[in-house]
Amino acid sequence: MAGVATGLGIASQKGKTASPDTAKAEPEPVLVRPALPDDPAVQRLAALAGRTAEARLQLAELVRAGADDEQIVELLAPVLFADPTWLDEFILTVPEERRIELARLAISRVGSLHSDALWELIRKSTFASMAVRAPWTQEKLKVPPGMLMLASHMNSPLVAEVLFDPAVGFSNEQIAECLRRGSRDVTTCKRVLEEWFKGRWPGAAPDFVRTAWLSLRWEDESALREMAAKVPFELKSAADAFETFGRIREVLKPVRGEPALEDLAILNGGELAELIEDRAMAGAPLSLATLAKLPSDKRSGAFEDYFDWLYPFSVDQAHAALESIDDLNLSAGEKSALLANAASHEWSSQGDFRRAFALAEKMVAGPGRSKLENEMIEEFAQYDPRDALNWAGTLPPGELRENVEKLATEALP
Repeated sequence: MAGVATGLGIASQKGKTASPDTAKAEPEPVLVRPALPDDPAVQRLAALAGRTAEARLQLAELVRAGADDEQIVELLAPVLFADPTWLDEFILTVPEERRIELARLAISRVGSLHSDALWELIRKSTFASMAVRAPWTQEKLKVPPGMLMLASHMNSPLVAEVLFDPAVGFSNEQIAECLRRGSRDVTTCKRVLEEWFKGRWPGAAPDFVRTAWLSLRWEDESALREMAAKVPFELKSAADAFETFGRIREVLKPVRGEPALEDLAILNGGELAELIEDRAMAGAPLSLATLAKLPSDKRSGAFEDYFDWLYPFSVDQAHAALESIDDLNLSAGEKSALLANAASHEWSSQGDFRRAFALAEKMVAGPGRSKLENEMIEEFAQYDPRDALNWAGTLPPGELRENVEKLATEALP
């Protein structure tokens, strides 16, 4: 395909060369829009360039023909990229029971084109805003549930402008849910601190306020100093704590072996979690042996989520950490929390059911272990019933084997 004609052509008039007098009387050139070929790829490109008429007609045909959501969104996303307000008109042509899910899928697809476009769509389309904020009632959807849809688009400079616009309709709880996830643009960090100063989040400052403070400290310290001078008196102690943590983090962040216990002991649970994540990203995670030496009230949260930080960056280091668990002076509950966390990652992110189940079996017997094992077995039987039957054949006769065989047989095509 050599190119896409999305502009206007000029139809010139043929004939004799006109004199200066007659040239003044000639009509303006006729502007002609070249026809687009009946090719979805061409129509998508044209829509992205702002020419959406053909795509809109094709979308109407797709709806009339009963096309599925994926087919519709493939063409709808470029149109909404060019004209986000059109969703409110188009969605009325879709059967009511499909509207919310289709809109969410379209929002997600627009975000894949550009994060700013997603936020513009939410701001300018009433239905898009409602679709993002509405409760999620279906179990299986084509986009992540709830406010998680927005997590990978938090680096847009439009985030704060849209979230804090009363006309868009986000509640305080929904705003907080968004701000807890994803990276944040400097503009967003400034706005978060401004809203905190105004009292939007009374009481203990949410973690994302501290994150905004620290991000601004790193990205634009002069702006932070200017804002710090305006901190209300009642928030000064919290702001001072943010500054203290910022200084500690700068000392500990360079990877120079394990940090001193007395330095770690200064941190609260959230701050310790953030440091563990930093170290995991740097390829030098804090060891379980070091964390095990902290007071139990400090280390409990870190143990529950330790492998959430480690698995995404190094599976080998996660496996090495698991081998050290039995050598640590941990309570049965702490050990079970670590094993449950690791088992979930082995199955959900690595797809290794056998390793995941073996880890779960090392947990203390009880409701927590039974629930985790049953959930993994049900998912395994649904995901790969033939392999589940093969695994069941390695189990001794009994209730577990019978349950696996029943679930896997029911899931066979």
